[in-house]
Amino acid sequence: MEFIRFVIILLIIYYAVKLISVYLFPFLLKRYLSAMGRKYQNRHTGYKNVKKKKEGEVTIDYKPESNDNLNKNNVGEYVDYEEIR
Repeated sequence: MEFIRFVIILLIIYYAVKLISVYLFPFLLKRYLSAMGRKYQNRHTGYKNVKKKKEGEVTIDYKPESNDNLNKNNVGEYVDYEEIR
């Protein structure tokens, strides 16, 4: 009698897992993929707002610091060493 009870419980668990995998996993996967799509879309919407430039037009987005501001005497620390042969 215990064996039949064990087999019935095992079959119930098997069909429950099968039903969950058929209906629940695709639902969770769809929610996950739509959330990833929204994140991707939010990150990359700024690129659409870039104005189109005419051919040959040049714009500079970065201006490096000028060399006048750098202290030329401060080139680093001197380390004395001996050459070993």
